[in-house]
Amino acid sequence: MRRIASHYIFWKQLYSMHYAELSDQGVLQGIHPLREEAPATEFYDGLMFPVPAGVILPSPYPVTAEQIRRSGITGNVSSGDRVHLYRIHGNSIVLVA
Repeated sequence: MRRIASHYIFWKQLYSMHYAELSDQGVLQGIHPLREEAPATEFYDGLMFPVPAGVILPSPYPVTAEQIRRSGITGNVSSGDRVHLYRIHGNSIVLVA
């Protein structure tokens, strides 16, 4: 199990100070509030967003929360889906998990 936290996570809406919980197989278990420091929780600055596993993002890809929302890419993700997590880093996106 992996817990990956960020200042912001965009998954159908914008969440502030939450973490994504992934199974060892990369299955999204949910997005949860980060209320206190939890052991073995990875933290990345900026904005993270889940993408269905197997989806290849075009380059360049939108790098603002509003552009990601308009693209609809996170709307294709549900709890129980295998995903990849990306984060916005500068003017590009970086694979986190």
